[in-house]
Amino acid sequence: MGALTSVEIAFSRIFSLELAHKVHNLLSLSLICTSTKSLSGLEAVGHSLETLDCTGCDLKTMETTFLKLTALRNINLGENQIKKIDNLKK
Repeated sequence: MGALTSVEIAFSRIFSLELAHKVHNLLSLSLICTSTKSLSGLEAVGHSLETLDCTGCDLKTMETTFLKLTALRNINLGENQIKKIDNLKK
C-alpha cells in the first residue's frame, strides 16, 4: 500500500485511521459520510497529505491531529458537527 497516493472511501463506516501509517506517500484522502468520529492516526501521513475531505463524518472538534498535518493545503469539513475551530496555526 505504500505506493498509493490517493484514497477515497464513501458511505462505508470507518471507525479508525490507525492503519494510515501503511500508506507512506498519501497525498489525498476523501472520507465521505463514513461515520469517522476521529482523525487520530493521520499524523503518520502528516508529512505528505495535501488534501483532506471529511464531508459528513460526524466530526465534533478540530483535534490536535491537524497540527501534525504539515503538508495539508486543502481541507473540506462540510456537514460535520464542528462548532469551534481550534488547533490550527499558520
